[in-house]
Amino acid sequence: YPLCRILYYGKGDTMSRMPRVLSKNNVIIEPSQILSEIHTFGINSLTREIYLNGDLNENITDGGGVDFRCAAPFLRNMDYLEHQSSKPITIKMCLSGGDTTYGYAIYDRIANAKCHVTIECFGHASSMSGIIFQAADWRIMAKHSHYLLHYGSIEIAGNSIDVSENIKMNDKDNVIMLKLFAERCMKSKTFEGWTLNKVMKFLDDAMRKKGDLFLSPEEALAWGLCDEVV
Repeated sequence: YPLCRILYYGKGDTMSRMPRVLSKNNVIIEPSQILSEIHTFGINSLTREIYLNGDLNENITDGGGVDFRCAAPFLRNMDYLEHQSSKPITIKMCLSGGDTTYGYAIYDRIANAKCHVTIECFGHASSMSGIIFQAADWRIMAKHSHYLLHYGSIEIAGNSIDVSENIKMNDKDNVIMLKLFAERCMKSKTFEGWTLNKVMKFLDDAMRKKGDLFLSPEEALAWGLCDEVV
């Protein structure tokens, strides 16, 4: 029901006082339907908002970061909203790091979106979620959030050939990450006039020195890693 209009306000308890919505097919949509859509599917198609977070299943004990459980419904939600119209999409992200493969699946989907995409970051943009954050056309960080850049860890099991190949793949991912961040940084006044290689080396040195490189929202803004702090 993306093409809707507010119909009326009810009376009584809180839920009944919420605005009803009239769809283009003249079907009244109850507030409970919208709320169910948000909590069940992580999307509000009325406002064109997607909630990007880890799996909220109570049995998940790993923090519910970036993985297939996070990526699969997100890709479906992006497809749905894009098929409805070309109006802007807002992604509300409260997400930790996680799997590189599924993280780049999310990144590529956002970067290749036909609609203008804004990401609002709550809590932190850390590790893989910090990379995903860079895919948006407009990037907003909450005042008390933070940014974290670091080289991800890998767990490998197998023979020596398997281990060697996985390390090579991880090294390639690190270069991709550095280039991605550096290209964004180069658009800021802080790194104005710097070459791509110089910015990449600066970031590489900073992460190798500190391990976990934390930035406040204001620092991320100065570095070109976000567009607005609210």
